[in-house]
Amino acid sequence: LGVPVKMVFDINTNMELVGNRHPIRADYEAGFDNTGKLLGISAKAYINNGTGWDDGVGTAYTLVQNMDGCYSCPNWYIDVKFCKTNIAPNTACRGPGWVPSTLVIEHIMNHVGNSLNKPLYSIKE
Repeated sequence: LGVPVKMVFDINTNMELVGNRHPIRADYEAGFDNTGKLLGISAKAYINNGTGWDDGVGTAYTLVQNMDGCYSCPNWYIDVKFCKTNIAPNTACRGPGWVPSTLVIEHIMNHVGNSLNKPLYSIKE
């Protein structure tokens, strides 16, 4: 017919169609000394863009810039790969990349603590 159509969805349908934060998987190797001090991190992050290209670049930029969080790590490398998948396109929201980068570094620190069999507070000081 060639005429504009207005569509109104309930919140659940809207959230299914619009997308959410970019799902991210990060594989890493971390080097550390006996006290738990980080010496180096090498990571590969996979950002799920869904079926379309959205603001994954902004998410990747923030992820890379903030990967070490509040911890001092003199040597680190992160390789970011964008993945096109069969889910709804994702979109950046409120600080894209900050939450995943925090989760990744905290997971690494937990792994370091468990590997050394030390309480987490002692290596996070």
